[in-house]
Amino acid sequence: MDVSTRPSHIRRQNEQPQRRLLAAFLFSAIAMIALPTNHSLAALSVDELMQKGAVTGSLAPDSAHEVSISVAKPGEEVLSLSARLTTNSTNIAKDVTWSVRDSTGGMQFEETSSEANHRLAPGDYVVEATYGAVAVRQVVTLVPGNSVSINFILNAGGLRVLPALKGIATSDLASQTNVYSTTGITQGQLVAHSEQPGELMKLPAGPYRVETRFGDGNAVAVADVTINPGKLSAVEISMHAGIARLSFVGAPEAAVDWTIKPEQGPAVASFQGLEKHVALKPGTYIAEARVNGEVLSASFTINEGEQRNIMLGN
Repeated sequence: MDVSTRPSHIRRQNEQPQRRLLAAFLFSAIAMIALPTNHSLAALSVDELMQKGAVTGSLAPDSAHEVSISVAKPGEEVLSLSARLTTNSTNIAKDVTWSVRDSTGGMQFEETSSEANHRLAPGDYVVEATYGAVAVRQVVTLVPGNSVSINFILNAGGLRVLPALKGIATSDLASQTNVYSTTGITQGQLVAHSEQPGELMKLPAGPYRVETRFGDGNAVAVADVTINPGKLSAVEISMHAGIARLSFVGAPEAAVDWTIKPEQGPAVASFQGLEKHVALKPGTYIAEARVNGEVLSASFTINEGEQRNIMLGN
């Protein structure tokens, strides 16, 4: 069996089965790809495509996938799937989640791998490839006597965010990073989330807004970043903030409700428990602890890079 994930010319001695496959594939994929200027694939017959030398596996020069086909014995038809980050990339993308459903929605297989190769009965299938926040979907028709190999072009890159509190070398506070799309139909939507500093987030190429915060306070940093296809972007975010270490020193079994608010304005943090570390922007705050209907409070100031202990008790 001759299956390739790169475009390859169809052998002329197998024209009839290849024509059947290409015709079926064009009908299912034509609405999902960009067509060359001044030409319509729907207006060209398979014979005309072959005469023009257009049958090279790629349905159009700017399509999001490449297709190659080969002859297979009846009952041994195979669908092979792989992906690359960019058109010019030579490496196969790792850890792609593949899912293939038949025309009734029944799952044929689902796996996470670099390449997926499965024997399937001839018929119509929906192929979905997920790579981090990148998702592509394609309808494929597998006809009797042919195997199909599809190599998706993901047009994706990577992002690592390294958050830190300026002036504080180490902290036990967890960070959270949200990535929002700033263009297209997903504008304003959350596309990626990470709670692990330096974690690789896989994203479609394009511009994004990155928001990172430490803990439950108001220490938040925002940055704009553009993801380039096939490239890894690293963003170091240093926040101007300090840490308030709040603790209740009364009865250890007490149920304590905390509220942290600035001298003026709404609360910036609320939580329950005997203690909590909160990252706060420089400024003056009021800490309130509600215990058995009683309200305890303390005013305190936080400077950049400072760590303060705030203790309340009865």
